[in-house]
This record gives sequence, structure tokens and C-alpha cells, in this order.
Amino acid sequence: MTIYLTGALGGLLAAFIFFITIYIVVPNQRISLRNSWLGAFISAIALELFISIIFPLYTTRFMGNYTGQAGFAVILLVFFYYFAVILILGAEINAFFLEKVRPLPNDLATFVSTMAGKLNRDIPEAESPSHVNPQPTDLADKAHVASTREHEEEKSSDQYTEARTDSIKKNAQKLRHSPVRATQNSLESFLQLWELRLD
Repeated sequence: MTIYLTGALGGLLAAFIFFITIYIVVPNQRISLRNSWLGAFISAIALELFISIIFPLYTTRFMGNYTGQAGFAVILLVFFYYFAVILILGAEINAFFLEKVRPLPNDLATFVSTMAGKLNRDIPEAESPSHVNPQPTDLADKAHVASTREHEEEKSSDQYTEARTDSIKKNAQKLRHSPVRATQNSLESFLQLWELRLD
């Protein structure tokens, strides 16, 4: 019993390290350990259950009639298929629970079709009625575009304000070195600063 428990815990630890490495290294973005541990843990448990209980039972009960190399290839394909399902399950758990990624409002095909039509502006006026309502995708798209525009406008407004402030400071430094036009330039700088406060 102790040997079996030690083997199961060792396998669980090895699977956890394997999955956490995949979830951190493979994605095309930076994923922290904090955002990948839950999916790796659940995937490790699922893989341990799959390898030690479910897969041997499945192969002996349902795949006993496959023999030789063809049987080995079928068993290997089935194993890798379920391994991929476990891997994707852990990634989905990480995305949903830890990174707060929510699913699309419609299915992927409707989303891609709607977005491609919006980007290419090639949706015909007299389009046949669709089988799926694209309105949730359209609303999500409009909300995303609006929030992106607001963010870009805030960013450009901050950059504009910063550039104007730098320009005013440079003019003020020039005023210190040019006493002839000091009164006129100081009045202009004061008015520019006042306009910035009103904006």
C-alpha cells in the first residue's frame, strides 16, 4: 500500500511539474505561476486517474480485439487524444478561473464570420437570414471598440497635455534669459497654463 501511494504521489508531482511547465512555457504570452497552478493541479489529478485507472480498464474492456502493431497504434492514438483533452481542460480552467477570460457570446464560427464581415466591410445588404443570432457578437464588438477608443483618447489626451506642459516650461525657461519680452511671454504662458486647467 505504501509503495502504491508513494508511486501515485510521485506520478502526481511529476504530472504537476509537467503541466505547469507546459502552461508557463508554451503560450505566446507571459503566464505567471499564480495563473497556471490550478489547471496544472487538476490536469495532474486527471492524468493520474487516466493512467492508473481509466485507460487500463478501457483498453482491456473495449480494445481487447485489436492485436499487433495496428492495435498498438489505435491504443496510442486513443491515449494521446485523451491526454490532449486533459491538457486543454487544464488550460481552460486557468483561463476561466484565474485569468477571468470569458467565452464568446456566440459560437466561434459566428464570431469569426461577423468579425471578418466587420473588418472587411463585405456584408451584402440583402443577406440571407442567419441561423444564429449575431447580435450578441455585434454588441460585444461595439462595446470593445468603444472601450478601446476611450482608452486611446485618454492616452492621446494625456500625451497632448504633457507635450503642451513641456512646451510651456521651455517657453518659461526662455523668458528667464530674455528680459525684453518677459511681460508679453509671461502673460502668454500664464494663459496657456490656465487653458490647460480648464481642459
